[in-house]
Amino acid sequence: MLDIGKFDRQILIQEGVTTTDTMGGVSYEWGDETEFNDWAFVEWKSGKSDDDQDKIQSVMSVEFTIRNVSTNQQSVTANRWRIVFPVAIGSTTPFENQYYTITGVTIWGGREKYKTLITELNTNEFPIK
Repeated sequence: MLDIGKFDRQILIQEGVTTTDTMGGVSYEWGDETEFNDWAFVEWKSGKSDDDQDKIQSVMSVEFTIRNVSTNQQSVTANRWRIVFPVAIGSTTPFENQYYTITGVTIWGGREKYKTLITELNTNEFPIK
Protein backbone atom coordinates (compact mmCIF):
# COMPACT_ATOMS: atom_id res chain seq x y z
CA MET A 1 0.00 0.00 0.00
CA LEU A 2 1.22 3.51 -0.76
CA ASP A 3 1.82 6.08 1.92
CA ILE A 4 -0.11 9.28 1.14
CA GLY A 5 3.14 11.22 1.68
CA LYS A 6 4.58 9.70 -1.53
CA PHE A 7 2.10 11.69 -3.62
CA ASP A 8 4.50 14.62 -3.81
CA ARG A 9 4.53 15.71 -7.48
CA GLN A 10 1.86 18.02 -8.81
CA ILE A 11 0.69 17.20 -12.33
CA LEU A 12 -1.89 18.54 -14.75
CA ILE A 13 -4.17 16.04 -16.50
CA GLN A 14 -5.80 17.14 -19.77
CA GLU A 15 -8.45 15.52 -21.95
CA GLY A 16 -8.21 15.62 -25.73
CA VAL A 17 -11.14 17.19 -27.55
CA THR A 18 -12.03 16.45 -31.18
CA THR A 19 -13.19 19.43 -33.24
CA THR A 20 -14.29 19.78 -36.87
CA ASP A 21 -13.25 22.81 -38.90
CA THR A 22 -15.29 24.55 -41.62
CA MET A 23 -13.76 22.34 -44.33
CA GLY A 24 -14.78 19.14 -42.54
CA GLY A 25 -11.30 18.32 -41.29
CA VAL A 26 -11.00 16.82 -37.83
CA SER A 27 -8.44 18.16 -35.39
CA TYR A 28 -7.53 17.08 -31.91
CA GLU A 29 -6.86 19.70 -29.23
CA TRP A 30 -6.25 19.66 -25.52
CA GLY A 31 -9.23 21.28 -23.82
CA ASP A 32 -8.86 23.75 -20.97
CA GLU A 33 -12.33 22.95 -19.64
CA THR A 34 -11.49 19.31 -18.98
CA GLU A 35 -8.12 19.72 -17.26
CA PHE A 36 -7.45 19.36 -13.54
CA ASN A 37 -4.50 19.35 -11.16
CA ASP A 38 -3.64 16.33 -9.07
CA TRP A 39 -0.92 15.04 -6.75
CA ALA A 40 0.89 11.94 -7.99
CA PHE A 41 3.52 9.38 -7.07
CA VAL A 42 5.91 9.24 -10.05
CA GLU A 43 7.92 6.16 -10.96
CA TRP A 44 10.30 6.15 -13.94
CA LYS A 45 10.14 2.66 -15.47
CA SER A 46 12.29 2.46 -18.58
CA GLY A 47 13.83 4.39 -21.38
CA LYS A 48 15.51 3.67 -24.69
CA SER A 49 17.11 5.60 -27.50
CA ASP A 50 17.60 4.45 -31.10
CA ASP A 51 19.90 6.06 -33.66
CA ASP A 52 18.59 5.23 -37.14
CA GLN A 53 20.43 7.00 -39.97
CA ASP A 54 20.06 10.74 -39.26
CA LYS A 55 17.22 10.37 -36.77
CA ILE A 56 17.43 9.79 -33.02
CA GLN A 57 14.25 8.54 -31.37
CA SER A 58 13.86 8.30 -27.61
CA VAL A 59 11.02 6.71 -25.65
CA MET A 60 10.59 6.93 -21.89
CA SER A 61 7.98 5.02 -19.85
CA VAL A 62 6.75 6.62 -16.64
CA GLU A 63 3.94 5.59 -14.28
CA PHE A 64 1.94 8.22 -12.41
CA THR A 65 -0.18 6.93 -9.51
CA ILE A 66 -3.05 9.13 -8.34
CA ARG A 67 -5.88 8.65 -5.90
CA ASN A 68 -9.04 7.51 -7.67
CA VAL A 69 -11.60 9.25 -5.49
CA SER A 70 -13.15 12.15 -7.44
CA THR A 71 -15.27 12.16 -10.58
CA ASN A 72 -12.42 13.80 -12.54
CA GLN A 73 -9.95 11.10 -11.55
CA GLN A 74 -12.36 8.28 -12.32
CA SER A 75 -12.98 9.55 -15.85
CA VAL A 76 -9.30 9.38 -16.93
CA THR A 77 -8.75 6.70 -19.59
CA ALA A 78 -6.00 5.69 -22.00
CA ASN A 79 -5.41 7.36 -25.39
CA ARG A 80 -7.70 10.31 -24.67
CA TRP A 81 -5.89 12.00 -21.80
CA ARG A 82 -2.35 13.24 -21.27
CA ILE A 83 -0.24 14.35 -18.33
CA VAL A 84 1.58 17.66 -18.25
CA PHE A 85 4.57 17.23 -15.96
CA PRO A 86 6.61 20.32 -15.07
CA VAL A 87 10.36 20.00 -15.60
CA ALA A 88 10.90 22.90 -13.19
CA ILE A 89 8.88 23.16 -9.97
CA GLY A 90 6.07 25.70 -10.36
CA SER A 91 6.50 25.92 -14.13
CA THR A 92 3.66 27.43 -16.13
CA THR A 93 5.22 27.87 -19.57
CA PRO A 94 4.82 25.12 -22.21
CA PHE A 95 8.56 24.94 -22.89
CA GLU A 96 9.26 23.91 -19.29
CA ASN A 97 6.80 20.99 -19.33
CA GLN A 98 6.89 17.44 -20.62
CA TYR A 99 3.77 15.88 -22.13
CA TYR A 100 3.11 12.21 -21.45
CA THR A 101 0.53 10.26 -23.46
CA ILE A 102 -1.51 7.92 -21.25
CA THR A 103 -1.28 4.47 -22.87
CA GLY A 104 -2.76 2.33 -20.10
CA VAL A 105 -4.61 2.52 -16.80
CA THR A 106 -4.49 0.17 -13.80
CA ILE A 107 -6.95 0.50 -10.94
CA TRP A 108 -6.00 -1.09 -7.62
CA GLY A 109 -6.34 -0.85 -3.87
CA GLY A 110 -9.41 -1.44 -1.73
CA ARG A 111 -12.53 -0.01 -3.36
CA GLU A 112 -10.43 1.00 -6.38
CA LYS A 113 -8.68 3.65 -4.30
CA TYR A 114 -5.68 4.21 -6.59
CA LYS A 115 -5.21 4.58 -10.33
CA THR A 116 -1.84 4.05 -12.03
CA LEU A 117 -1.53 5.90 -15.33
CA ILE A 118 0.95 4.18 -17.63
CA THR A 119 2.46 6.81 -19.90
CA GLU A 120 4.95 7.26 -22.68
CA LEU A 121 7.09 10.23 -23.65
CA ASN A 122 8.20 9.95 -27.27
CA THR A 123 10.55 12.58 -28.66
CA ASN A 124 9.65 12.11 -32.34
CA GLU A 125 5.89 11.85 -32.31
CA PHE A 126 3.09 14.29 -31.69
CA PRO A 127 1.29 12.61 -28.75
CA ILE A 128 -2.28 13.07 -29.98
CA LYS A 129 -4.04 10.04 -31.44
